[in-house]
Amino acid sequence: MNIDKIEVSENNISFVIYPKKNVVIINNKEYNIETKTIEDLIKIISIWDHEYYDSSYMDGNTFEVVVYSNNEKDIFRGIRGVPRNYDSFSKLVWSIYDRR
Repeated sequence: MNIDKIEVSENNISFVIYPKKNVVIINNKEYNIETKTIEDLIKIISIWDHEYYDSSYMDGNTFEVVVYSNNEKDIFRGIRGVPRNYDSFSKLVWSIYDRR
């Protein structure tokens, strides 16, 4: 895995994953994270477009995933609009965040 860092935010939670160290930083604390969990996250976002936006209503989900690799960053974000596998993403994000 040639990814240096993955920043994840969904609504009011956020964390940073360092895949090469199998570490996730949540609220300035370091926790172990399994390679499979990281691979699952990458698999989920691999089919995403970079932008999702829905202006048909006012309240809704917001998310952003920034993947850093090879001195570049790939950004995926959404405001009220979400990809079709967003539920899988949200469940995985909460399972990671609940490590705290």
